Amino acid sequence: MFTEEKLVLMVFSVVWIAGVFICRKFYAARAWPSVEGVITKSALEWQSGSGSTNGGYTMDVEYEYVVNGRKYVKNGLRLGWKLMMSFKRFMDKRLAAFPVGKQVSVTYNPQKPKESFVIAPDPDKVRLLLAVMAIVLSWFWMYYS
Repeated sequence: MFTEEKLVLMVFSVVWIAGVFICRKFYAARAWPSVEGVITKSALEWQSGSGSTNGGYTMDVEYEYVVNGRKYVKNGLRLGWKLMMSFKRFMDKRLAAFPVGKQVSVTYNPQKPKESFVIAPDPDKVRLLLAVMAIVLSWFWMYYS
């Protein structure tokens, strides 16, 4: 029989395990090669929220790059996620760093060149989040077991 406590524990466990895999990928990405690319689209978009969130602004940035003679187009500056904020001025300042036509360094996965990023992931932040989650998970485990 599942109780709410066990469900919370299971969800935290799954999220923590996923975080470990994400962190490993971020560390691996540090060794990926880079090529020159160019920003082809740069706009701010409002995305409606779901549930209890109101939504926020995201940067709709697209760039092109060439690996082994093949052209790739990618939307999004980061590996795996987009930053969303409700503060338009903050997002405008971030977006200003990526005008159309700007040359950027694109880091790509040599096994899957369509997987790339312009803003390097920070595995140390993910590791810190995982440590905090591990403490919460341990507390839940001890308290509800």
